[in-house]
Formats: sequence, C-alpha cells, structure tokens
Amino acid sequence: MTPKESFVVHLILLVSLVPVVALSAIMAFGRVKRNVYFGFRTPATLSDDRIWDPANRYAGRALLWALLAHALIVLLNLVGMLHFHVLVTIGLLLSSVLAAVGMSMLRLRRIVRLAQSGKATPRDDRE
Repeated sequence: MTPKESFVVHLILLVSLVPVVALSAIMAFGRVKRNVYFGFRTPATLSDDRIWDPANRYAGRALLWALLAHALIVLLNLVGMLHFHVLVTIGLLLSSVLAAVGMSMLRLRRIVRLAQSGKATPRDDRE
C-alpha cells in the first residue's frame, strides 16, 4: 500500500469514527431510554430501567474512551508521528472495542446483583 493510499484509508477510518463517538456520548450521558434498537441491549438491561440506565451509561463511557483513544492513534498516523499499517490500526480498534464490551459486561453483572438484592443501583454507576 502506498503512503497516499494509507493516508486515505486512515482518513476514512477517522471520519467513520465520528458518528460512533456521537452515539457513544449519547449513551454515556444517559440520553437513551430503554428500547430494542439502540444501546447496551441484553435481556437484563431490557428487563428493568434500574439496570438499563447505569449499564448504558457505563457502556457508553467505556466505548467513548476506547474510540477516542483509537481516534488519537489514527490522527497520529495521519500526521506522520506513527507509522502503523492499516491492518494494525483496525486490529487496535477491534481490540479496544472488545475490551470496552468486556468491561461493560462485567459491570452489568454487578448492577444486576445490586438490583436483585433490592439495593439501589447507582444512578451514574460511579460508586
């Protein structure tokens, strides 16, 4: 792949992150009501607003941080400070998103335990 082709692909990667970052921010700020179309949807989150809200806030923040870190990597590639191959860049994106999903699943388990025990689940899940 020529440097010009690599630049174009990295630019496309960066631009394609914008809507995903925006959607993650919407989740992180708790602007998503329980639904079957958008959000951190599992049987547990869809069953109760006390689980949906903190789980989606946490998942949105985790995904937002992963995407912003990836955007920084792509941006550094574009300006020439890093020289990652496009496949390495895409692999980093996939691994960071998988890490965010894994962290969200672990946090969801904690939120479900709190809800089942009758304890109040944290509003923004920062405790």
